[in-house]
Amino acid sequence: MNEQNIEIVDIKIELCREGAVFPRYANPYDAGMDIYAAEDCLIKPGETVPVPTGIKLAIPPGYEVQIRPRSGISLKTLLRIPNSPATIDSGYRGEVMVIMHNLATGSPDKVYTLKD
Repeated sequence: MNEQNIEIVDIKIELCREGAVFPRYANPYDAGMDIYAAEDCLIKPGETVPVPTGIKLAIPPGYEVQIRPRSGISLKTLLRIPNSPATIDSGYRGEVMVIMHNLATGSPDKVYTLKD
């Protein structure tokens, strides 16, 4: 514990794809870090796709990492994370994928492409 009684948990992060980006805070006082798509992903209306992040995490036993949607994306688009909050358990060592769903129905102008 540090002087403020806050426990620091060490989570090792590996970049596993070319073009992957380490998670980072958008603002100094944010509670959560932003993660980024490691490749272009086309999400058509009504489609659900796993979006690769290009990162692997080594989470210590007894902890988890959660993936939650950004409010700005939810407000401005019809993209959703259907299993939100998504849990990444300490035993998982594969690439982190974010399951994204496009709630639009049949409208060709509601196709989204994700890349950082």
